[in-house]
Amino acid sequence: MALQQSPPPQFPLQGGIVVLAVLGLPGTGKSTQAAALANEWGCPVLSGGQWLRDRAASGDLDSQHVMQAGLPMSPDDYRRFLEESTTRDTTVVLDGSPRSVGQVAVLRDVAQARGFQERVAGLVLRGVPLAALSRRLVDRGTRSGRMDDSDVVIAQRLAVQSADLDITAREFGQVWPVRVIQANGPVSDISRSVAEAVKSWLVP
Repeated sequence: MALQQSPPPQFPLQGGIVVLAVLGLPGTGKSTQAAALANEWGCPVLSGGQWLRDRAASGDLDSQHVMQAGLPMSPDDYRRFLEESTTRDTTVVLDGSPRSVGQVAVLRDVAQARGFQERVAGLVLRGVPLAALSRRLVDRGTRSGRMDDSDVVIAQRLAVQSADLDITAREFGQVWPVRVIQANGPVSDISRSVAEAVKSWLVP
C-alpha cells in the first residue's frame, strides 16, 4: 500500500516546527538532509543511532547488542533519548527516527507531555534501489570502520528497516503531517524537494 501524504498544517510562524523527523532506509541521504536543515535553522540534529553508538562505546552491553543486530531502539531508550533532547521551545531535527510504531507512540507521548504535539512533521526519503543502498553502506563501512557496518549487519538492517519503514511512516502520518521525498537523484534535487515540503508547512 502506498503511503498517503498528510495535508500540510498551518504552523504559526512565531512557533514553527519543534520536531522535524527525517525518515528513510540507511544510505538514502537522510543524515545529509537532516544536517542541512539543522544548519539552515541553527538547531541541533539528533540521531538515535549516534546516541546508541555513544552508549555502546562507553561499554553498555544492551546498546552494543542493538547496534550489532541492526535493531531499533527500545521504547524505553527512545523515551530517554527524546526526554534528554527536546523541549517545547527548541527546534530539533531527528535524523532517522522514529524507526518503529512503538517509537511513534513514544514521540507522541513526549510531545503531548511537553506541549508541542501540534508542531511535529516528517519527511520520508524513498525510491533508492536496495542494491544501490547496499553498495553505499558497504563503502561507508569500509571508510569508517563503524562496528554496525559489517556485511552481516548491513543485510540485517536493510531487511528489518525496509519491512518497517512503510508501517512506521503510515503510523506517523496518522498523527502528524508527512511528505514523501524521492531520494534517487542528485543531492541538489533532493534538497530542493525537502525545502519545498518544509516551506509548505510554514505558510502564514
